[in-house]
Amino acid sequence: MTYEDRRGFPSGHYVIRGVALSTTDPTWAKFEVDAAAGYRGRFHDAYGIAHDAGGWAVTGTGTSGVGCSGPDAVPVSVQGDLGLSCP
Repeated sequence: MTYEDRRGFPSGHYVIRGVALSTTDPTWAKFEVDAAAGYRGRFHDAYGIAHDAGGWAVTGTGTSGVGCSGPDAVPVSVQGDLGLSCP
């Protein structure tokens, strides 16, 4: 995943799991980013959001508040559908 690579986590250090498309707006997806075997002490499990606006792009990854605010915020109608805990 290029997004993670740009942040200093080479592919092979993480595994993408549990991709879920929103049922209310399938242009939004949530996915899990887990540490690969051998990297669990150096990589924290996280989750990410991707949006398809003419091509899929990751809009953010992290451990909390991802997709909740800013220019790439997930629409409120989709937040609950993807299980986001936004204030």
